[in-house]
Amino acid sequence: MSDINLNLDGLIAFLAAAGLGLMLLFAMLLGAIMAAVRAHQRKQRFTQQLFFPHLMGMTVSLLCCLGIELILLLTDSTLPPRKIPIWLDRWVLLWLLVVVILWPVTAWLVRKTRARTALQSG
Repeated sequence: MSDINLNLDGLIAFLAAAGLGLMLLFAMLLGAIMAAVRAHQRKQRFTQQLFFPHLMGMTVSLLCCLGIELILLLTDSTLPPRKIPIWLDRWVLLWLLVVVILWPVTAWLVRKTRARTALQSG
C-alpha cells in the first residue's frame, strides 16, 4: 500500500470556481476589447458603452470565485473534518448559480444607478 494520503475535500468546488473564473476572465477580456473598439469608432468613453455594466457584473462574479478559492485554500490547512470544503462540494450547483446570477443583478444595479445620476444631474 502507498503512504500517500490524498485529501480531496473541496476539489470539485475548487475546479468549478477556477473554471468559472477563467471563463469570466476570457469573457471580460473579449468584451472589453470589443467595447473599446466600439467606443473609439463612436468617439465615446468606454464607460458609456452598453458592455460596461456587464463588465462590472462579471467583476463581482469573478471576485466571488476568487473568494471561494481563497476560502478553500485557507481551510486546507485545518484539521479534518473540513466542513466548509465539504459543504461547497455538496452544494456546488447552488453557489455556482448564485455567483452567475450576481452578474446580471450587478449589471442591472449599475444601469439603475447610472440612470438615477443622469436624471439628477441633467
